[in-house]
Amino acid sequence: MTVIPYKISIPGRLADEFARGFKSISVERLAHGRPIAIFLWHADSEGLKVQSVMHDVAERFEVGALEFSRITGTVSEVSEFDLPGEFGVGLKASKLVLSTDGVTVESGIVLQGNRGNEMVLVAGAQPYTIAIKAPSVVEEFDPEYPLSKYSREPID
Repeated sequence: MTVIPYKISIPGRLADEFARGFKSISVERLAHGRPIAIFLWHADSEGLKVQSVMHDVAERFEVGALEFSRITGTVSEVSEFDLPGEFGVGLKASKLVLSTDGVTVESGIVLQGNRGNEMVLVAGAQPYTIAIKAPSVVEEFDPEYPLSKYSREPID
């Protein structure tokens, strides 16, 4: 079995990053309009960039895994949305893990606010895109696979 984990380029634990909460979200798009990067902004103007990285696992078979990196400052040419206050601190996070054809891949994340609303970020149906479903974000949700194909697992 091949295992493809998240690619994480931040100091510390990913769970701690999510527990800090977020005040807003920015979406970077390609010319076709599909999101290619999501920026989750903390109250202190630091942020977390989330992208989908494609992995070729067999001929004509590729899967997307998420990549997380730290950013500061601002980014240009993005759509920005404020998040409801329930996403401001103490988020609960779960991995979305896809297991198919001998491959297990960490393809998405679910962030749950303290009132129970969820934000879902998962590899998109088109290569290198990311699908997002979140309160206050108006976006077509087009994941690589139906959400029922993913299992939810705890974040370390």
